[in-house]
Amino acid sequence: MKNKVKAVLMDTGVDKNHEYLKDNIIGGMSFSCDDEYITADDNYEDKNGHGTSCASVIKREFKDVEIFAVKVLDEKGRTNIQILEEALKYFLDKNFRLINLSLSVIENEEVEDLYGICGKLKEKGKIIVCSLANGFEKSYPASFDNVIGVKGFILEDENSFWYSKDKDIQCIMDNNPYMNCKPDNSYSLFRKYNSAFCIQERE
Repeated sequence: MKNKVKAVLMDTGVDKNHEYLKDNIIGGMSFSCDDEYITADDNYEDKNGHGTSCASVIKREFKDVEIFAVKVLDEKGRTNIQILEEALKYFLDKNFRLINLSLSVIENEEVEDLYGICGKLKEKGKIIVCSLANGFEKSYPASFDNVIGVKGFILEDENSFWYSKDKDIQCIMDNNPYMNCKPDNSYSLFRKYNSAFCIQERE
């Protein structure tokens, strides 16, 4: 018997009451910045919809997946690098192997500490999958050598993907749009964004 896929989803939170997702959400938390301090609590309600959409992509690929939702992006999809670093450090000693990040940092001058944290997670056997920023050749952590970077592209069929461990962005997924969950038990068409594809791993 195969083990269930257990994934951390770092995004805008998730609608834990969505009919399609509610049996797959095993918990969650939120990281935010209060003045100069990073705070954490258990309110991971999705006020944007992006995280809920990404959760539905994960479930489409792995029906019995267990998702731990981590809200690091606000209702406008924004965060800062310190929030992301603290959220990743939290999982250094937690029992989760797969961490999904559908977000990006553009400025490479700010990413040295982030790279170090990703390296420590990899040393502990964690797998970080991160989408490339839309319209960019490089973004972080997707372009780190200790992270699996993913972007979408039009491939020959909807189930195809391309992978090379020697590339800067190692995985390219077919980016045909399809319906995904949105908050309040609704659905919408997820457009051709890289963030939609970084959790479509195949067994």
